[in-house]
Amino acid sequence: MENMIAKRVSFVSTDEAATLRERRRLLRDAARRLFVRVQRSGELCLEGGPALGYVPVMYGKKSTGPLVFRANDVTALNVAWQFFLNGLNYSFLSHKLHPFFGVYFTLSPTEHFQLLRDWLKTWKPSSPSRDGRVLDLGTGSGVISFLVQQLCPEAEILASDRCPNAVFSVTAELQRAMIPRIRVKRSDLFEELTEEAPFDLIIFNPPWVPEPPERSAATTAGTEADVVFGNDYPPELFPRLFAEVSEVLQPDGHLLVLFSNYAQCRGLAERSPMEDGLRTLKLNQVQRRPVEETDRNKHRQTRRDKSWSFKEKHQVELWDFMKKNDRAIGSALVLEICAKFGADMFGDRDFWCQNAAK
Repeated sequence: MENMIAKRVSFVSTDEAATLRERRRLLRDAARRLFVRVQRSGELCLEGGPALGYVPVMYGKKSTGPLVFRANDVTALNVAWQFFLNGLNYSFLSHKLHPFFGVYFTLSPTEHFQLLRDWLKTWKPSSPSRDGRVLDLGTGSGVISFLVQQLCPEAEILASDRCPNAVFSVTAELQRAMIPRIRVKRSDLFEELTEEAPFDLIIFNPPWVPEPPERSAATTAGTEADVVFGNDYPPELFPRLFAEVSEVLQPDGHLLVLFSNYAQCRGLAERSPMEDGLRTLKLNQVQRRPVEETDRNKHRQTRRDKSWSFKEKHQVELWDFMKKNDRAIGSALVLEICAKFGADMFGDRDFWCQNAAK
């Protein structure tokens, strides 16, 4: 198969980078057509192949005979198992994390976690009688929960995620590290959290890239918890977040959203979805920090010229929101209606805004 691919690649392009990319594409296509039998123990029916540790964990009790996987799925399972088995080091955490299969994680960039660390060092619940109830919304591998626990050891932390693999992953991590004061619960945003509310602090580290339009139909067709869909956000995510969060926040509570202008740098989005939060929430501050060029470049898998990276400097962001009172919301609505339909609709716009805010 290698010889056949090499012959085909030699006619594609004389440019070395393009040739390498085409070679990888052909290998991926070939791997999708190559199948491997796997025993329930995880052993491959292939001489010299590595055992798949996830197979007995996920299929051992349910399967009655050998399983069949595509070759590229065998590779993906093996890589994921190594991360779960050996763990990952984050420089700001005191222990390794062991993300389970299907749980998103990344070791770079980490500048947004640095912004969060700086913010947490100065945060205290406004009431001295409270230690602080913190919600790590969309916990993933649990990075934020463990970071909060280190900096705010008296806080009561709840980690939630819609993905069952993430719930399993963080639960296993808590048992492995024997860390107290963190609980884990499965929930799609706040659907299962109303009895846990209110929270003094909600931290959300969402995906930074919008979901491709062609995937929307699949996402709404009963696959909302599928581990495949987790690295980009659906169009309804942020409207839901900003519409519902006030119901679960303390009157003086904070919503922190760790975001980035990555999608805008790549031309995948024209505006930031954070702007939607201004309609229903009070914006305290936005902190930004540039992502170092070296951090972006050292993980590149090709020498492809990514010209988009020079259009706008990639920055991570920390958006600090609080609840608005009803009068402030009324003033914002007056301004929005005036902008849309014309100031004459209300007569003296300033008069209405001042009175709506009183």
